[in-house]
Amino acid sequence: MEQNIFRRFIPIGTAEEMDKLLSLAEEKNLSREDLTVILQAIKLNHGAEIGAMDVDTVMEKWAADLASRLDLAVHDTP
Repeated sequence: MEQNIFRRFIPIGTAEEMDKLLSLAEEKNLSREDLTVILQAIKLNHGAEIGAMDVDTVMEKWAADLASRLDLAVHDTP
């Protein structure tokens, strides 16, 4: 996938995180428009009670859940 996928975005992740994002986008064939929809449709709830989990753990769980849902969506497409 070409690097201009970030044209409207500001990459904030580490090099490893950005590599993972690019790999996921390529694997799932996500376009810049797909990323825009995802990021416009949800946001991190900073006021939510996260109990014993830290923010990194919550984000990892959210990322795993999103990857799982994307995988299901790709496989359910006729």
